Amino acid sequence: MASLKVYISGAMTGLPEWNYPAFHTRATELRQKGYIVLNPAENFDGQKDLPRWMYLREDIKNLLSADCITFLPGFEKSAGALLEALVARECNIPTLEETEQ
Repeated sequence: MASLKVYISGAMTGLPEWNYPAFHTRATELRQKGYIVLNPAENFDGQKDLPRWMYLREDIKNLLSADCITFLPGFEKSAGALLEALVARECNIPTLEETEQ
């Protein structure tokens, strides 16, 4: 089970450092457990000045290739993370917690 590909979803826009530290911390935790991690904070080499649609397209593409999704605290305050949650639910991509049961 530890070789599952996990997508990290969470708020970025408007947060200090785009919330990258929280994404990187979660990615490190997951990798230490043996998961393959899809971390949006690592896309585009961490570049933060591209148009929003470019990030969303890459994020959704990565999410669709994932086996499951995990959410950072406060994700529900983010339009992008809510979109990811909707896509995951509609495409039958379970949460990491559901896959660990």
